[in-house]
Amino acid sequence: MDIRHVFIVGFGAIGKALSVFLTTQGRAVTVIRGSVNDGRRTVEEITVQLADGAMLAQTLEVTTVNNLDAISGLIVVTSKSFGNLELANTLKSKSGNSPVVLLQNGLGVE
Repeated sequence: MDIRHVFIVGFGAIGKALSVFLTTQGRAVTVIRGSVNDGRRTVEEITVQLADGAMLAQTLEVTTVNNLDAISGLIVVTSKSFGNLELANTLKSKSGNSPVVLLQNGLGVE
């Protein structure tokens, strides 16, 4: 397992910003849509404005969990809390012993 590779699950405000920051720092990042699992892949340019007004932009490939045979690396879940059970069951068979970090917003994540 290579924890230098980060799999970010969720492509909302938290997932987008984290993806840009990590990619800018040279990390290998795979972005996985947390609420959609329709098998599509897209390429998206994401721009984040920093507090000082500076802009960071990265072009990221965004995929769904169905497109991945296995997930080996650090998994960061940034999806809304209401999708936890379905997402957990989907990730379970693909993630092996990869560490998981939860960065969630919404109610019911406790």
